[in-house]
Amino acid sequence: GLRFLHCDIGPSSVAAGGNSGTAVYFATAGATATKDVVFTGCRFAGGRKTGAARAGVWVAAGKMLQFTGCTVEDSLVGYDVDGGTDVKVFGGAVLGCGRESFDVDGGTMLRLVEVTSSDCGQETTATYAHVNLGGTADQCYVNGLTVGNQIRGGSNTGTYGVVIGSGVTIAQVMGVRGALSSLATGWISNSATTADLDVSHNVESGTGSTTYSHIGVGGSGRGMLTVTTAAVTYDVKNVGSIYLQQSAPTTITNFTNASNGQVVRLMAGNGNTTINDGGNFALAAGANITLGQDDTL
Repeated sequence: GLRFLHCDIGPSSVAAGGNSGTAVYFATAGATATKDVVFTGCRFAGGRKTGAARAGVWVAAGKMLQFTGCTVEDSLVGYDVDGGTDVKVFGGAVLGCGRESFDVDGGTMLRLVEVTSSDCGQETTATYAHVNLGGTADQCYVNGLTVGNQIRGGSNTGTYGVVIGSGVTIAQVMGVRGALSSLATGWISNSATTADLDVSHNVESGTGSTTYSHIGVGGSGRGMLTVTTAAVTYDVKNVGSIYLQQSAPTTITNFTNASNGQVVRLMAGNGNTTINDGGNFALAAGANITLGQDDTL
């Protein structure tokens, strides 16, 4: 393994439109992939030349890569993770990036713990998120993330604190905090189609708590599954509420992958949904129930 302590890696000038290098790049995959590397208290800067390669830290491959208390500043992207296994960022900060502070499009077992992201989106404000989880990223854990413009106080804003893309398979986002006023669009955006997703205990400064347990498929970010298809069964793993907007009259006959003691609330957005009495459901009325618009069961 390799250990780096208090290194300063990057160009001397990192102004927008200037240098375009990547400070640290892990490229080799397969049997000879770089393994067991730890950076502690280091500073990385890649420069913010528009569209150029690229990042303070770029991980395309490698295993057991750890960054503890490091600062990445004035790069096009802070940490660009396209591959690799067991990539860990503990503490530290990402400041003044042209695009995302963390852009994760691949790899597995990524952990971001107690990290600060400030003043991202310098290339084009209100376009890039502080943390983007997308592509084929798998097993991403964000625990304790502070976002906003709190370090440099610039006027550029990220779109969201965290974006979860449709291809993400397993993710947990907890303990995110910051000022919602410094985000252009919102707090957390979820488009994932996986049921293995946990978004909980996040605090939006000035808007109260968003404390909830598990979130399911469909993108609301608060344990809600929104359905528009006329399917008769739905996967409710990690789902607390279902918003029913079925496109045609439909009788629901079953929920799959439920857990013992799980409570699911049904909210009707139109009058197309009937709940079947018998088989998997035993309704108190002893008969099928057709929900009217805005009914809750």
